Amino acid sequence: MVLYRWHLHRKEFEPDTCSYQNDHTQLSDHRVREIFEREIYPPNRDAYYGQPATIPALNISYYPNERGPYNLDSNVDGKGNLLNPEQRWGGITRRMDTRDFEAANIEYIEFWLMDPFVNDTLGTSTGGDLYFNLGDISEDVLKDGKKVFFENGLPVDGDTTAVGYTVWGGKYPKRQSTVYAFDNSQGMEARRLQDVGLNGLSSEEEKVYPSYANYLNELRPPRLSGETISAMEADSHSPLNDPAGGTNSAIIEGGRNRIACR
Repeated sequence: MVLYRWHLHRKEFEPDTCSYQNDHTQLSDHRVREIFEREIYPPNRDAYYGQPATIPALNISYYPNERGPYNLDSNVDGKGNLLNPEQRWGGITRRMDTRDFEAANIEYIEFWLMDPFVNDTLGTSTGGDLYFNLGDISEDVLKDGKKVFFENGLPVDGDTTAVGYTVWGGKYPKRQSTVYAFDNSQGMEARRLQDVGLNGLSSEEEKVYPSYANYLNELRPPRLSGETISAMEADSHSPLNDPAGGTNSAIIEGGRNRIACR
């Protein structure tokens, strides 16, 4: 899985502290700018009173030559870029509010897609494939007999018998999921122990966990250049400091690690 980021663009939800708020060049970029209703729907369409004249847009950035979270593929070039980007993929899921399409009289999917190559004036882009898959996802996604991981099930009292380990690289809680919230019994310390990502490991634990440790060893020279290693050591989001890549200010470039301002 490669790196991709998504951002629901709603101007009224963005704080004034965003660095790009007064950058007219970025705000005018077709890939991230505001979209007005009149650009898609007829200009004589009645607008609802009090509703914004803009349409919420789902911005998705896709980088097929950069590793995504929990991707331990060491098949990279000297700069750390993934090889064979044309064979890579990125995905996003969401639940379906309506399951009986026939009863709801739903016959097709309608969406508007802006040309992702709008700035490609030389016509060098070769395109890609976009798929919509409708259906069920097994709770045993990784086919290891374990259900979907949930962070709030990790113990905060150091009980090692309450967790198991998987060959996919990480630990999982053995207890059943009863609540959908982190344990606050020990304040922020409990949150630190549970809010660790989908593999149940902190960044420090990842560095010594076999699957991640092996991955890091494979990245060492001569696989990566010394210059690349030095740059990664200074980057808190690089594989050397965050092996799983799950802790990742411009709208597009800065958005690779964090799109929305906080």
